[in-house]
Amino acid sequence: HYRKSARMQAVLNLSRLLRGSERAKLMALADDDGMFDSALQELKHRKPRRRTNAIELLDQFESRKCVMALRSVMANDPIYELRLAAAFTLARFGHLPSPRDTISQMSLLTNENSRIHLALFRAVAPIYTDQLRDLVNDPEYIMIKPSIIDALGWSSDPSCLAEIASASSDIEPDIRCAALRAAGQLGHPHAAQWILPMLEDSDESVRIQAIRCAARLSLAQAIPRIEALANDSSAWVRWRADEALSALKPSRPALRA
Repeated sequence: HYRKSARMQAVLNLSRLLRGSERAKLMALADDDGMFDSALQELKHRKPRRRTNAIELLDQFESRKCVMALRSVMANDPIYELRLAAAFTLARFGHLPSPRDTISQMSLLTNENSRIHLALFRAVAPIYTDQLRDLVNDPEYIMIKPSIIDALGWSSDPSCLAEIASASSDIEPDIRCAALRAAGQLGHPHAAQWILPMLEDSDESVRIQAIRCAARLSLAQAIPRIEALANDSSAWVRWRADEALSALKPSRPALRA
């Protein structure tokens, strides 16, 4: 057991020094050597604690066998928390299944935890950008549309601006806020034309997101509108406005704590 543990540690240390095809070759050698077989077998153990320990161990190794086994856990383990642990390991590796499969396997249409939605969708966005875009206007996924819109900002694909801009005028404030978060993450200057009017949105949460987005994109043309928001009826909006003005106008100190 000690010798196997030492070999696994050596593989782990070496894998941290390698990238791309060289790292993949190392993982393939470890697979062929059966280095992960005992941990893979533990994923089927009847005791959840043993399965959890196996997931935590495999979290360090991106081999083909490990990825396939973790996908099986994500799809089939009876305990949601273990499926979630496998999903986040796969997300870190960039090996989550397609958005539709991820939604189905993780019950994202019925799970109310929006933080889980955001984390998983952001992880799949660079890999499955087109598939996420297909979900934007699919009525089956309307309940998680804010998370889908938000994730498009993490795609690094400026062509997603069309869907993001369309979402900026949605009737639901959560979707408008998601569009602003996505625009801030994507960082494309063309978004300024629809971000600026959102500084005057009727919803407080949208105004706050618009302020943060304008500051993140360093939109100097937003300064007059944000200065007006420094006198907004909402204390939270006033605070965010002062914070943004301090960033956009460095010589200007924040007015309020």
